[in-house]
Amino acid sequence: MRTHSAIIGLVLPALITGGPVSAADAGGEANIRLVQQFLAEVRVAATGENTAANVRAVAEQYMDADYIQHAPGFPPGREGYIQVMSQAMRPPASGGQQSAGERRALPKDINFVADGPYVIWVSELPRSGGALPAKRYMFNMFRIENGKFKEHWDSE
Repeated sequence: MRTHSAIIGLVLPALITGGPVSAADAGGEANIRLVQQFLAEVRVAATGENTAANVRAVAEQYMDADYIQHAPGFPPGREGYIQVMSQAMRPPASGGQQSAGERRALPKDINFVADGPYVIWVSELPRSGGALPAKRYMFNMFRIENGKFKEHWDSE
C-alpha cells in the first residue's frame, strides 16, 4: 500500500499545479515518456486506415505478452485491448472506416505522474448532451516492467 499512497501523494499536487509532475528518478521520467509515446501512436493507429493491424502493431510494441488488463469493458490481456481499441474510435453506428468529421473526440491529456514502475495518466474527456457535466476526467495507471506495459487500471 505504500506505493499507492506515494502515487496519490504525487497526483494531488499534479492536479493542483496543472502540469506534469515527474518522478525524482530517471526511470520514472522514462516511464512517463513511454506512456506518452504509446498514447500518441495508439491514437494514430486507432483513427487511421487498417485500424486493427495498426493497433496490433502498437500494442505488441508497448505491451508485454502477458499484459494484465484491469479495466471494465475490456476482455483480458493484450488481445482484449487490441479487440476493443480496433473499434474504439469508430462512431457506434459506423460499419466501415470513418471520416475525420465522424471520429470521436480524443481525450485531452492533463497530467502524467510516475512513481517507479507506475505511471498515472490523467485525462479530460468531452461529454455531450443530457444533464451530465460537459467534461469528465479519467485516471489510468500503468505498471511498466522491462520497458513494456505489464498491467493497466482505469477509473471507469
